Parts: sequence; structure tokens; C-alpha cells
Amino acid sequence: MRAYSKMLSFVTHPKPKIRRFAQQAVTLVLNSCSSRTGSSDVAAQVSSLTAEFCLKSLSGESAEENAGN
Repeated sequence: MRAYSKMLSFVTHPKPKIRRFAQQAVTLVLNSCSSRTGSSDVAAQVSSLTAEFCLKSLSGESAEENAGN
């Protein structure tokens, strides 16, 4: 999960090529976890980790926007 967590951090990288590669990798991991029949535990962990990251990223962006106003 550490490697996946690190991969998620690159999803918001300032460089577009790194961001695109990270987004493709996250999509690949999520698709492969959901397509496997016996990996519901892993799929649940990966999905919840992704959701937490997205919520933190969105709340961080909105806090930065409010600070600038």
C-alpha cells in the first residue's frame, strides 16, 4: 500500500507528463483490482485509500482558494 500511496501523490504533480503517467497507473491498479474475483480485500483497501486521497486533495485546494480571497 505504501507504493500505491506514493503513486497517488504523483497524481497532483505540477508536471503534466508525471501527472498523466500517475493517473494512468492508478486507473490500471483500480481496474485490475476490480476485475479480479478473489481480491475484494485489496480492492476495498485501494478504493478507500484513493477516496481518502481525493477528499484530502479537494479540501486542500478549496482551503488554498479561500485563503487567497
